[in-house]
Amino acid sequence: MLQTVAPADPTGTALLSPELHGRTPATMPSFCLHHQAICPVGATHCGGWVEFLIRGTGEFAGMSPMELVRAGYYNHGAAFDLAVVEQALRLSRELQASTRIGINIHPASLHDPAFVDALLCRVLDHPGRAERVVMELIEFQGAIELERCRPALQRLRQHGVQIALDDFGPGSPNLDVMAAGLVDAVKLDRSLVTDLDHAPLQLQLLSGLVELARHTGLELVAEGIETVRQFEYLRAIGVRWMQGFLFGHPGPIRPRVAMQACSSAHISPDPLAPQAASVRPVSACLSRHYPSHTQTNLKELH
Repeated sequence: MLQTVAPADPTGTALLSPELHGRTPATMPSFCLHHQAICPVGATHCGGWVEFLIRGTGEFAGMSPMELVRAGYYNHGAAFDLAVVEQALRLSRELQASTRIGINIHPASLHDPAFVDALLCRVLDHPGRAERVVMELIEFQGAIELERCRPALQRLRQHGVQIALDDFGPGSPNLDVMAAGLVDAVKLDRSLVTDLDHAPLQLQLLSGLVELARHTGLELVAEGIETVRQFEYLRAIGVRWMQGFLFGHPGPIRPRVAMQACSSAHISPDPLAPQAASVRPVSACLSRHYPSHTQTNLKELH
C-alpha cells in the first residue's frame, strides 16, 4: 500500500471535490514510505521498478498498512491519496532516473476529475516523470469498477502514466480487464504462488494467465515470491516480473550517496524445480537499480 503524511498543496491545482476532500476533521495518519523491488527475470539489460509501501509512525506505528490506508482514505478521501502521491514523488528523486515507481491509490479517487487534475499537475511537474509512474489500483472495499474509471484511466495513460491492477487473483471480477485496454500491468495475488508444489492445476492457471498477458501486451507481476522453488516454477512458465522477500524485504530509501554500492549476490538454483537456472540477471539488476534495497535472502542463498 501507500505512503505519506504531508497535506496536499493545492497551489496551482484544482481543488478536490468537497465530498472527497475531507470527511472528518480527523488528523492525517503519520507514516513513512518503504520501497520493495519488482525484479525482471531473464534479462541482462533491465530497467528498475519499485513499489512504495506504507508504514505507520508515531502513534500509528502499531497499525497494519491496510488499517492505515483505510483510516486515511475514510477520513480524508482523495486528499489522502494525493498526499501519498506527493510523498512518493519526492522520494523517487533518490532513485535512478529510469526507475519506475509503483504508487497505490483507491480507485474511487479516480471518479473525481479534480483529483485527476491535481495528480497530473504533480506528475507532469518534471519532464519524463510521467513515464516512470505506475498507479496501482488496490481492492479493499469490493471490486474495482474499472469501467467507471475509464475516462480517468484513459487520460492518465495519454500522458504516459501506467496503470496496474493490484492483487489480481481468486474471486477477482476483472478477468476481462486484461483484454479491455484499460491497464498496462496486472499484479498476481500472492495466494496464487504460495503452494505451487502441491497445486499443479494452479500452475496451469498461471500458465494461462501468462499467455493471456503475452497476447494482450500486458506486463504480469507475480507477488509474494519467497523461495527459489517458486522463482523457478514461475520463471519456467514465462513470468518476467517478480516481487517478494526472496529478492529483499521492504526498507527505507537511503540517501543518494549510498546508492553507489554494488552487490555480487546471486541465487543458486533449486535442482528440483523445472528448468533450474541461475538468476544472476535478477541480482545484477538489483545491484544496479536498488543498491539500497535489502538483499539478505539473496546473500544467504549464495
